Amino acid sequence: GKTNKRGIVMHLEAGMKFGPAIIYNVPGRTGSDILPDVVAEIADHENFAGMKECMGHERIAEYSAKGIPCWSGNDEQSHESRYKHGGQGVISVTSNVVPGLMRKLMFDG
Repeated sequence: GKTNKRGIVMHLEAGMKFGPAIIYNVPGRTGSDILPDVVAEIADHENFAGMKECMGHERIAEYSAKGIPCWSGNDEQSHESRYKHGGQGVISVTSNVVPGLMRKLMFDG
């Protein structure tokens, strides 16, 4: 079953005790959205390195405005997320297939 906010925070903190972590928020795969209030609770953890966010530009812009590093998890939104919404780049499925093309998209604008 699904857990509550405290359970998600405890789970993420338990993982981060082992070292730096980028937290993946991929609700389409997990059935659970890691909401911004959860991220706010873990953002000061010494091993929190940022978010891979699949909930779109608005969420990425929200984290960027708060100084939280965030990478798009949606290949089709990655360019706009980086250049218009403050994202760091993309953690991409497509770049495993066509890495040169994705690099060009992300760095040559």
